[in-house]
Formats: sequence, structure tokens, C-alpha cells
Amino acid sequence: MKEEVAEKIRLTRLAKNLSQQNVADEIGLTVAAYSNIERGITDISITRLFQLLKF
Repeated sequence: MKEEVAEKIRLTRLAKNLSQQNVADEIGLTVAAYSNIERGITDISITRLFQLLKF
């Protein structure tokens, strides 16, 4: 399930033509930390998920 969520986050970012840097800056993460979320390495917290939903 974690991988499915990560893939949906990645596809949504791409559909909005945003870079990982754009999104990471907006939600207050480093690019490396955000990349780990998109790759399913790091679990996304509910707080971060809501930040992404607003962005």
C-alpha cells in the first residue's frame, strides 16, 4: 500500500508539472526527504499528506 500511495503522489506532482524541488520547498522538506516519500522508502505522515493535498 505504501508504494501505491507513493506512486499516486509522484503522478500527481508530474501532472501538475512540478519538480521535486518545488514540492519539497512548499512543504518544508529537503529534496532527498521528499524523494524518499515518492519512492516509498519513507512513510508519509498524515500531516505531510494533508500538506500535499493543499498544494
